[in-house]
Amino acid sequence: MTGGRITAWAALSALAAAAGCAEVERVLDPYPAPALTSPFGFERVAVAPFADLTGEVAPECKSMIAKAAEIYHAELQRVEGLRVVPPAVVRKAVESSGLKMTSPVEALELARLLGADAIVVGAVTSYDPYYKPRVGLAVEVYQRVPAPKAAEDILALAERGRPFAIRTGGAVPVAVVDHVYDSADHETDRAVRRFGRQRDALSSAFGTERFLRDMEKYLSFVCHRAIVEMLAAERGRQEAERERAEPAPR
Repeated sequence: MTGGRITAWAALSALAAAAGCAEVERVLDPYPAPALTSPFGFERVAVAPFADLTGEVAPECKSMIAKAAEIYHAELQRVEGLRVVPPAVVRKAVESSGLKMTSPVEALELARLLGADAIVVGAVTSYDPYYKPRVGLAVEVYQRVPAPKAAEDILALAERGRPFAIRTGGAVPVAVVDHVYDSADHETDRAVRRFGRQRDALSSAFGTERFLRDMEKYLSFVCHRAIVEMLAAERGRQEAERERAEPAPR
């Protein structure tokens, strides 16, 4: 009896300690999400429907892939300094204009019809919803004139032709991200879990695992990461331009 009572108390103490540690972690290390601010020279932006380059045929996969542009739109709205055209307005403009969205010229025409300064076009390039999920995302941003000169790394990525086949002499993107986000990779897994904590996943019984098992949540992470990379690349381009413009020390 005594040994059993001690064991029970020990178990209860362990549970209380674990709960206490979780609460301390929440208070002392809340993982605040850093504010995202746009470095671009445009303000009003639209997100065109994304292309599906995955080859997936399962209806549940195709349905989720079709939501990618709306999820990207929701994440882009979090960026300070950008005003994002509602997805329903974009869809209506695409349908009424008859644009097929197969070239940068059509993308820029859609931006003009929407009164947007820039437009995001994208494609889901790979999709594996099983634990641990993998999503490939290619995104290009086209700015209506005047647009800054594209950096060499942007042009190199654009030549891959995803989502558009970019031809020399035509419209070129001002920003490009083309990446596969595979949560089987240790660094990506850590990034997903940190993203989950920033979005208050600790309030769920599943914790950060929810962002690895719910594909809509995982797509939110993918779109967020693509936006973070895009903003960082533009800041890097601007910094390089400033360095080139500075006079050489005598």
